[in-house]
Amino acid sequence: NEAQHYFDNRFGNKNWQFTYNGREAIKLALESYQLDKNDVVTILTTSENFYISSCVTLEIEAVCKWNRAITTETKVIFVNHEFGYPYPNMEKIVALGLPIIEDCCTTFFSQDQNQKIGKYGDFTIFSLPKFFPMQIGGIVVSNKGVNVNNSSLNAEQKQYIQNVMSFNLAKQDEILAKRKENFEYGLKQF
Repeated sequence: NEAQHYFDNRFGNKNWQFTYNGREAIKLALESYQLDKNDVVTILTTSENFYISSCVTLEIEAVCKWNRAITTETKVIFVNHEFGYPYPNMEKIVALGLPIIEDCCTTFFSQDQNQKIGKYGDFTIFSLPKFFPMQIGGIVVSNKGVNVNNSSLNAEQKQYIQNVMSFNLAKQDEILAKRKENFEYGLKQF
C-alpha cells in the first residue's frame, strides 16, 4: 500500500487511478472532453522537436485531429514534458484558458520552479514503464475533479503495479542518484 499512500499524498486528492498503460491514461482523459472528429488537440513538447510518439498520436487520432501549433481550432492542449525537462512557461499556456493534459511519462519526478508540473492541467498522465522497470502501468490524474471512466485493469494487474511501485518508490533517492550519474557519464562521453 506504499504506492497508494504516495500517490494520495502527491496528488493531493483521491481522484487518480492506475491504468493499464500511458495510452489508456490518454484515452480516459480525452474521453472526458467529448471531442468530435473535427476538433484539434495541439501537442506541445519541451524540445519542440518534430517527433511525437505514436503512443500519443494514435490515441488522439482515435478521437480527433492533432497539430503542433495552437490555432483557433485547438480544443485541448497536450503538453509533453520530455525526458525529465518540464515544458517552459506553463503559466502562458494556462492563461489561454484551454483545457490541458500534461504528459509526464518521462518526467515522473521532475518539477519546475513553482513545483506545479502535473498540476497545471486538467489531467496528468504517466506511463510507468517509461520510468520504472515494469511491464505495464500508467496513471491518470484528474486535477479539476472531473471523473474519468474506469481503467481496464483487473485486480491482479492493479496489485502488480502497486507492488512494483511500492518497491521502487522506497528507492526514489537511489534511482534519482543513478539517473544523474548516468546522465553526467553520458555528457562526459559524448
